[in-house]
Amino acid sequence: MKDSIIFDVDGTIWDSTGVVEDAWNEAFLKLDITDRTVTADELKTLFGRPMEEIIEMIFPNKPLEERKKIGKMCFEYEHAFLRKQAGEVYEGMEETLKRLSEHYELYIVSNCQAGYIETVLHATGFGPYFKDHICPGDSGLLKADNIKLIMEKHQLKDT
Repeated sequence: MKDSIIFDVDGTIWDSTGVVEDAWNEAFLKLDITDRTVTADELKTLFGRPMEEIIEMIFPNKPLEERKKIGKMCFEYEHAFLRKQAGEVYEGMEETLKRLSEHYELYIVSNCQAGYIETVLHATGFGPYFKDHICPGDSGLLKADNIKLIMEKHQLKDT
């Protein structure tokens, strides 16, 4: 059994906040939300949390069903924008992943929506370096429980 490393995505592999800013603001306009925008800097303070929590923090006074609708549209736009223009991959990341994958099994666990990790792996071409990935959008579980799930599924060592 190889040792393993579990990665997050945003702030670890790349910075997508500039592209996500454009995508979400476009989604807001499509939904006729003209009194609120987001910035890349604001998103940097929010990313890492579960997506439902991020949408609630941006729209604390909107009812749950409306927040779900906003989130769905934002995530659709986000994936479409990121397929056209990748986030900013950190310098040396591909070489780092390549070298690490020669000695370790690599995994991704992130607090993102379903489809986001796949979008990242497609946009960056990093898919071959990772053995598996999971997020709350796939499992319904938060990051800590998803880490446990990946560890159990792949019989990873707890070090």
